[in-house]
Amino acid sequence: MSALALHLLAAERFLFFDDELRVIDVIVTTLFLAFVAEVVFPFFSSRFVADVYDVLAIAIGSVWFVLTSKDFKRSKS
Repeated sequence: MSALALHLLAAERFLFFDDELRVIDVIVTTLFLAFVAEVVFPFFSSRFVADVYDVLAIAIGSVWFVLTSKDFKRSKS
């Protein structure tokens, strides 16, 4: 989920703002997705279950995005 969301965010930044993602963008998006998936959804429906494995999967997806994406700005230039 996080890798897809980050690619969509990168496309939005490129198309509308002519900019690339930075570290803070990835961190904020990861924290937001984890909060929504593990706190908000289970609060509103008993069909959702909050567990640490989902947070780990979201974090791994974000790391995968950073390591494999050319849309991520790695330097300060």
